[in-house]
Amino acid sequence: MTVLGGFYAFLAIVDPYDMLPLSPALDRKPVTSDQRKVVAGVARKARFDSAVFGSSTAMLLDPADLDRAFGGRFATLTMGAATRYEQTRALRLFMQYHPGARRVILSIGPYWLDGEGANLKYGAERFPEYMYDESPWNEYAHLLDLQAIRHAGLQLWQVFTGEQAHYRADGYRRFVPETQAYDPAKVHEKLYGEAQRRTTEAWQVPGLETRMHYKLDELRALLALVPPATEKILMLPPLHVVAQPPLRLAKEELAANLRDVPSLRLVDLQFPSRWTKTDANWWDPAHYTVEIASEVCRLLAASGDRNFESDVCRVLLRTYPPQTGAAR
Repeated sequence: MTVLGGFYAFLAIVDPYDMLPLSPALDRKPVTSDQRKVVAGVARKARFDSAVFGSSTAMLLDPADLDRAFGGRFATLTMGAATRYEQTRALRLFMQYHPGARRVILSIGPYWLDGEGANLKYGAERFPEYMYDESPWNEYAHLLDLQAIRHAGLQLWQVFTGEQAHYRADGYRRFVPETQAYDPAKVHEKLYGEAQRRTTEAWQVPGLETRMHYKLDELRALLALVPPATEKILMLPPLHVVAQPPLRLAKEELAANLRDVPSLRLVDLQFPSRWTKTDANWWDPAHYTVEIASEVCRLLAASGDRNFESDVCRVLLRTYPPQTGAAR
């Protein structure tokens, strides 16, 4: 028992996921490749005052670029194939530890639409529910998990060597290849090959636009987790033009439904434009280059100006804190 107790104490001190309330302050970096565990740790960090949420369509928004564009200290709490449920859990956890958050950016991708896959609870990876509940003490019950033990060893090595971790301390990881690996022929196949062609043709079914809707009740519940004074940027993320569903009416419905939500900006980058029509801006139909991601960060900040104009980004709705006036 003494040996086991000492080993357990070692795990609690190392704190492999950087989220235990009594662990010492070490210069930890995320060492696991499990994005959902990374997000659970980063969301707790007091040094951040703002965060990005969503799926892989927002994962390339670099917090360093957002810091420069907006000011403040951003974390990215995005997850690959993150469902509405997972995104909501991430936002709830962040707000638990940052009730006075400065701003949140919420990327509203395909999972927020009615239709196939819309009711999935979990995405591609196992979701660690115990890391997202309201009690920070539950994590101690899982320290003897085999993965936690392995990650504790990696965390200790990382702390003492400073070796590059899977993710930065702000949750960011570049998941697309380096620019020099860009292969136009491979990208062309992803954009115009048979698999994508079937999807593109499915979006062209007559009358489909009238049946496309966002999950409005769940979006309102998501936004209700954020205080009225916190700036809320709802981003309709860029998609290559071949992957864009017919959402004109759904966007109008969304903007009309959210007019009473304070401190909100609904920003649309998902329409035919020089960005979304240029193949060289894309790795596949849903994932743009890091250069475009950097520009998205800049435009999201610039869209806060009431006189903002852009041919690749438009503001569908702008509301203000309760004391300053109504939507425009």
